[in-house]
Amino acid sequence: MKWIKQSSCINSVELQTLEQSLAGFYRNPPKNYQESAKDANVDWSLPDHVFHKRIVDRAYSGAKVLDVGCGPAMACPQFLDKGAF
Repeated sequence: MKWIKQSSCINSVELQTLEQSLAGFYRNPPKNYQESAKDANVDWSLPDHVFHKRIVDRAYSGAKVLDVGCGPAMACPQFLDKGAF
């Protein structure tokens, strides 16, 4: 719930801008998007993945996880390895 509370502090204009940007991207993603996403997620030790790693680190056995976001659900195997589903 901590993450939900923190996200509620985001300015509504910023959220609307983010929503519009994401919707526009997913309406017409680049042809190589899936391959690029896969390549970008090979090594989560890179600084670009600090947030991803932090979320996976919080998972625990029996936790229920909803992976919503960009990319081909690259975190799912890591959640499963920790016993989350």
